[in-house]
Amino acid sequence: MDTSRSKVLENENSQKMLEESIKIMKKYSISDSYLINMNARELRSLMDQASDYEAVLIKHRRRTIKNRNYAFTSRNKRVAELIDLNTREQLLKHEIRKMLCEIETLEKDIIYLSTIVNQK
Repeated sequence: MDTSRSKVLENENSQKMLEESIKIMKKYSISDSYLINMNARELRSLMDQASDYEAVLIKHRRRTIKNRNYAFTSRNKRVAELIDLNTREQLLKHEIRKMLCEIETLEKDIIYLSTIVNQK
C-alpha cells in the first residue's frame, strides 16, 4: 500500500477513534479535564465499568490530552525563555555600548595626559 493511501486511512481511523472516544466520554459523563485529573483509583474504577474496547479508547484519549497539555506547556516555556534571552541580550548590548563609550573616554584622557606629560 502506498504511503499516501495509508496516511489517509490512518487519518480516517484517528478521526473515527476520536468520535468514538467522545461518545464514550459522554456515556460515562466525563469531561476531558476530569479524565486527565483522575487519580489511579478513579481511573481503575472507570476501566472496570468500560468494555475492553472502551477502555482502550479512554486510555488513548487520556494520553492524547496529556500530550497536548505537555506540548502546550513546553511551547509556552520555550517562548518565555526566548523572551528572557532577548531581554538579556538587549541588556548586554547596552552594557557593551556603555563600556565602549567609557573606553573611548579613557583613551581620550590618556592622550590628553600624555600630551601634558610630554610638554613638560
